[in-house]
Formats: sequence, C-alpha cells, structure tokens
Amino acid sequence: MITRLGTAPRARGLDYRAFQEHWSGEHADLARELPGLRGYVQNHALLRDGVPLLGYVGFDACSETGFDDLDAMDAAFASQHYRSSVTDDEHLLIDRSGFRLGLMQSRTLYDVEPDASAVKLMTFWHLHPGATLRELEELLDGPGQVDARAAGALRHRQMIEIPGAHASRAPAVCNAVDILWFADQATAHAFLHSEHAHVMAYEMAAACRGATRMMAREITILAAPDREQ
Repeated sequence: MITRLGTAPRARGLDYRAFQEHWSGEHADLARELPGLRGYVQNHALLRDGVPLLGYVGFDACSETGFDDLDAMDAAFASQHYRSSVTDDEHLLIDRSGFRLGLMQSRTLYDVEPDASAVKLMTFWHLHPGATLRELEELLDGPGQVDARAAGALRHRQMIEIPGAHASRAPAVCNAVDILWFADQATAHAFLHSEHAHVMAYEMAAACRGATRMMAREITILAAPDREQ
C-alpha cells in the first residue's frame, strides 16, 4: 500500500477552528467515499489561543490517504465522485492553488497503541539540492535514527518518498516525514528540547536543508487494514 500525503492551506476567510470542524465533518464524509481508498487519516494542528502550537507550517490540511498502488490512487482522483462532490467542497475548504502532495512508503519502527488523547509530532524533512533519497534513507536507518522508546514515544513511524513516483508530477511537498506519538503535549515538548532531537537534527543535516514540525491530533476517518484492531 502507498500513502498519499496531501497538504493545503485553508480557504481565505476560514479561521483555524472553522477549518478543522469542516474538514473533520462534512469533508471527511465525502472523501471517505473515494473509490479504492484503503485508509484515511487527518492531522489537525494543535492550537493554543486559536493558532498552531508550533507556528504555522504553510498548510492547514495534512492528510494521509492509503491506496493499493499509484494506479488506484490516480483512478480515485479521476473519479466522478472526486471531480464533483469532493472538489466542490474543497473550494469551500482549502486554497487549491497551494495544494502539494508527497507519494510515500510508510514503515513502523516501534508501536504501542496510543489512546485518543495522544499527541502526534510530525517532522517534515527536505533534501538539500543534489542529495538523494538513498542518502536520506540511509540517515533515517542509521545516524539520524532516534531511539523512540528512550525519547518517551509510544509509536514511531516514517514516511519516505517513493523513488520515481514524482517523475511526471509536481515535486514532493517533502522527502520524508518522521512521526512520533507521545502521551501528552508536555512529553512531546520535552522531546523537542532533548538530546535525542538535537542529535537527529545534526545527523540529518548531512542530506537535509532543514525540517518543519507540526504537533497534531490524529483523526482516523478510515482505518487502514494494517492498523485495524
């Protein structure tokens, strides 16, 4: 199964809370009916005083949708349902001119099922010009790897760009995403200032020009087969 990471800024005129309510409600009901959809997760930025806790990352929608393969994904977004009902609602919800995607392979490194109050820390890595996906993957497998359990994480997953998947498409929104779940916001914040995070940033700089981070609440709209209980 492949993961389509989709990001977009909210439509002008919507505040953060109004966007999140519409996205997890009416829009989710429409999008979950896409043909061939195997999994659908929304990542909602945690808010403090009405704004994202870690600052604005350039997008409000951050979805993970699963499909059997790229052909199944393309068929879903070429379907009449997407081109009519879903697209009509997108015009109310997001700025479509700012939409970006990443075609990813996902892997789970460590997994303890978190409860509904868990916090998801997402780190989006961007390659230096000239650096390769292979170099990025070697860093994630080796010196850039964080010991999730020692860092207090309940679950550790990564998404890495599928080589060649963007050859005939727009460039990927990012090249990899490192995802850690923590029991609460305080533990996630502590990780950001930990030695684990500093070592990871130092090692990943060999291939990446930097990272952006979002602290999020995950809403599962459709559980992927490998995550069903």
